[in-house]
Amino acid sequence: SIQLRSQVNKGSIFWFEVTMHLDTHVVEPVSSLVLLKRVKVLIVEDSDVESSVLLELVNEAGMFATLAAGIGEAITQIQYAALNNSPYQLGIISSALGHGGAIGFRKQLESQQTPLTFPLVALTYGESHTSLKEYTLANFQAVLTRPFKSAVLLETLCAVLQAYRQG
Repeated sequence: SIQLRSQVNKGSIFWFEVTMHLDTHVVEPVSSLVLLKRVKVLIVEDSDVESSVLLELVNEAGMFATLAAGIGEAITQIQYAALNNSPYQLGIISSALGHGGAIGFRKQLESQQTPLTFPLVALTYGESHTSLKEYTLANFQAVLTRPFKSAVLLETLCAVLQAYRQG
């Protein structure tokens, strides 16, 4: 019901009453971060500070992280994981790496004929010389420009994993 009380030169008050039923069967929403639990992730970052921050963040999200400080080490890790039937499920690649950064990483993988069976996310500093189109052509599923909030990174990783798994 809607009700009204009004007085001339004083104003009006409106109110309403709604009867609502309380659902006794409450379903808790499931966070999309559940997708990250037990995901094996390769972080390729040569900055000690940045790698420490990324490792802490992904570990807190329940992911299993391996850190590679450069492109050669990352390729070795990918090959080793594949040989042991324990491939990575996600890669986080810094664009600030030596030898061409994230794009150079993809080129090295191709030149060594190392198959990539997981999605990649590039972390950039907003370099003007590398366009979003170049990352797309290099098969990166997402590009984040630093600085970004940790929640944005985790939400992006969830979206990338979900899209990759759905094909």
